[in-house]
Amino acid sequence: MNKKNSPQHIRVQKWLANKGVASRREIDGWIKESRLKINGVMVTPGDRLHEAATVHSVDLDGAPLHLTTNTRELIDYSKKTTELYGICYKPSRVLVSRRCQGGKTTIYDLPHVKKFCQQVPSGFIPYVGRLDYLSEGLILLTTDGKIAEYLTHPKYRVPKIYIIALPQELTYAQIKTIRNGMVLDDGPVDGVSFQATECPSYLQGVTDDPSHQDSLNKKLYWYKIVLYQGRKRLIRRMLKNVKVSSVVRLIRIQKAGLKLPKDLSSGALLEITREHIKLK
Repeated sequence: MNKKNSPQHIRVQKWLANKGVASRREIDGWIKESRLKINGVMVTPGDRLHEAATVHSVDLDGAPLHLTTNTRELIDYSKKTTELYGICYKPSRVLVSRRCQGGKTTIYDLPHVKKFCQQVPSGFIPYVGRLDYLSEGLILLTTDGKIAEYLTHPKYRVPKIYIIALPQELTYAQIKTIRNGMVLDDGPVDGVSFQATECPSYLQGVTDDPSHQDSLNKKLYWYKIVLYQGRKRLIRRMLKNVKVSSVVRLIRIQKAGLKLPKDLSSGALLEITREHIKLK
């Protein structure tokens, strides 16, 4: 690896994303946190690889990443005749992560996701975008690195639609503040669509989170929000900024034309095709 800038040398993030490892944005985070090694060497920001480089190992936090058990070579998804795409309904209290943290369940512990991932030698298909531990809804898993890049890169401003349940009704001033945009500690939030709505019938009572049970028979106030940015716990921080301290449910129902299927149960996965993903 080096920092040479030439047509034959590309950034590690792009090289690995083209292999279907993960999105460039996620890989960039691994590099900044000093978590990624290639051929036993720690990757640093700005490192590049030759397009024809020989890679024997890629390790994340010391564990082999996306390697076949037989050839010890990266799976080259670009040579596959068919990419894999799956929509998972992530339950609340499940991590969107490959690594278990503190004994918490991850999406890769879900039986339907495990079965889907068995279609590749590594037994692991990257996810696209995150949902925090307590949020639920649509997660895309795919071997298609180009699709993952499009759906996660900020410059494409891919719309993401969420349904939120709150224990109290928001005031006009609170709604106006959200719609007009705000500045959080990691930058401005703009282009937000926010309005009152009703809970879709297919989401009523669909929850595996014990903390939701008490709220099923209580009056909840539902809102629909459309975002074009993807930042950590963004919706919860926006609500906290307008003095809303409690969110009962937060559900992602759509992303780039992909909709959470009405008949998909919590924890289940539906395999789809490239044609289901609407790009600009």
